[in-house]
Amino acid sequence: MMKSTSLQQEILLKLQNQRPVYKGFPLELELLITLGAIHPWLIRTTACSSQYFTPEELEDLEQFKFDMKSGSKVRFVMNLIPRCLIRNEKVLIFCHNIAPINLFLQIFERFYGWRKGREVLVLQGDIELFERGRVMDKFEEPGGPSKVMLASITACAEGISLTAASRVILLDSEWNPSKSKQAIARAFRPGQNKVVYVYQLLATGTLEEEKHSRTTWKEWVSDMIFSDEHVEDPSHWQAPKIEDELLREIVEEDRAALFHRIMKNEKASNVIRGKGMLKKMRDK
Repeated sequence: MMKSTSLQQEILLKLQNQRPVYKGFPLELELLITLGAIHPWLIRTTACSSQYFTPEELEDLEQFKFDMKSGSKVRFVMNLIPRCLIRNEKVLIFCHNIAPINLFLQIFERFYGWRKGREVLVLQGDIELFERGRVMDKFEEPGGPSKVMLASITACAEGISLTAASRVILLDSEWNPSKSKQAIARAFRPGQNKVVYVYQLLATGTLEEEKHSRTTWKEWVSDMIFSDEHVEDPSHWQAPKIEDELLREIVEEDRAALFHRIMKNEKASNVIRGKGMLKKMRDK
């Protein structure tokens, strides 16, 4: 689970508060929450955003488009990729919606100078079968220029092999967990000789967390019905200790940054308190 930025929390809370107004959960509201959890600017890319935000609010979001600190998931990806490049690892990024893919294309070009079709490859459902094969071959090419593949999760069905990737990122969640499993399995194909790390990014306290809990529970019920063996309740699961050096670096870096911010604020507070005490002494 990921903690959203302050801007995201403000947007997501506003959207979450709309839920009691409707029966069930409108698809457009779910879409906005999913996009806002990736990066707040993505709210602007939908036609339905005007139902929940004023024109002024949507206009204000434009200034945050290339602000990596405004979106927790985008920030995670941008922290992960440079470390993968150092280790000569390729990254496979899955997303259900097209808007985040287009945003990442612009971000990679702006910050890294990467071009679509060379360093960054895109695999979407509207790509013809022959072209899709060419894209996969480019990604799988040993020593090729490709670094990252952005893929629509619905476009990566069975039969696709993307074993060049050793890092898989899922930007959003699915009501049907089999889609996520199929996407992840693209890197776990015959010929994979590297350890593959999968990052399922979920915004805590949002619909994404609820979707994950529900789908996990449904899978457990299904396993209980069709399995001859006892299946442990998922609420009792404990994640095994996974040695991910790259992820540990990111966490330690965030902790160090937080420590420096705390120290900076404490020093500022001490200066303010010192000035206040000096003023009192002078007044006496």
